[in-house]
Amino acid sequence: MKSLLILLLLAFPMIGRSADSILAKLGADTAWVGEGVPLLITLRAKGPFSGTASFDLPETAQTFFIKEGGPSVGSETFGGETWLTQLHEFRIYTQKSGEIVIPPIGIRFEAKKDYISDPEPHTGSTQPLSFHSRRPPGAKGMVVSVEELKVQQTWTGGTDEDLKPGDVIIRRITRKANKTTGMIFPDADLSAPDGIQVYAARPEIRDKSYRGETTAERVDEIKYQFSRGGTFALPDLIFSWWDPLEEKLMTATMKGSAFEVERERSSPARDWIWLWLILPVVLIYPVVSKVRKFHSAPERLAVKNVLRAYQQGNPHLVYEAILKWGKPPFGPDFEAEWATLSKAIYSATPAEWNSNSGKAAFALEVKSRKNKQRTKKFPETLSPLNPIQRDNIKTPTGGNP
Repeated sequence: MKSLLILLLLAFPMIGRSADSILAKLGADTAWVGEGVPLLITLRAKGPFSGTASFDLPETAQTFFIKEGGPSVGSETFGGETWLTQLHEFRIYTQKSGEIVIPPIGIRFEAKKDYISDPEPHTGSTQPLSFHSRRPPGAKGMVVSVEELKVQQTWTGGTDEDLKPGDVIIRRITRKANKTTGMIFPDADLSAPDGIQVYAARPEIRDKSYRGETTAERVDEIKYQFSRGGTFALPDLIFSWWDPLEEKLMTATMKGSAFEVERERSSPARDWIWLWLILPVVLIYPVVSKVRKFHSAPERLAVKNVLRAYQQGNPHLVYEAILKWGKPPFGPDFEAEWATLSKAIYSATPAEWNSNSGKAAFALEVKSRKNKQRTKKFPETLSPLNPIQRDNIKTPTGGNP
């Protein structure tokens, strides 16, 4: 067991001695919500550093870390010995209020014992840190705490020309501030009136650090597409931030704009298209209505039921269907079929009945009835147009009557 521990210490000489090789401290004990809190981590080594240090930054809800620039290299005397140092600077941003605890951060780096030896791995972690976060009074949603926030907007696409349905207007919002990160700027409001489709491109975030001064920029591009004609008023966009020096809530308003979109005009050709679409319906509907009425007439349905019963060859069904169609007496062509059908059902000695011959007789009976109805509607002999009433005719004197 002792030999294994010795091997581990030889392989990782800085394990268990992180207090000598790693020092971490915060740049403030208290901060506003959304204000960057400096986190300074100093790495120490006897010889020059090699490669890039790795940091296992913790994942904390509503809190994130931003690395600022590259490390600053120097030296210092510690414990009576001269150490080479690397200073790494981070910024902590949180949207939580209250006590913010930063758990230990695991760190790995390589350094030499002297300028001619090979690099050796060093591993350690920071001690737990904490600071107090305060939410500005009256602040809602995501808070940006900076001394000044510069906001600009530009409009492109159709501002100086006639707009038509389908055209697009582009609204470009640019926000800039110092000592912060563009990641903390909230999203722009994407609301718009009915009749407008809104498309938001992925924001461009540019954080720059120069000689210890950081600058953050976020650019939002919002596209408004008009789906119809009319007058549309795009809303104002209001951006707020907390000034930690003045301890005051500040706002910047980007004015909206009104746009007139050409309304679609109906052309004569388009009106004729609608007429040609409606005209066939108007002409066909009466025909369809008459056909439907013709096929759904009670008389025709009753005839179909009788023929269907004959097709099945069941005398009982035929008998019931005929009674629903008409009552006896029937014509001479069908009276014999009716008598045979009745004997086949009710006689003690059933007569032979043939559905095919009965069906033919029924068809003749139906045809005969139609002819009689047609004769009643249109009689063959017509009354004279000017009938002569002989009782009113007088015979001339001296002539024959």
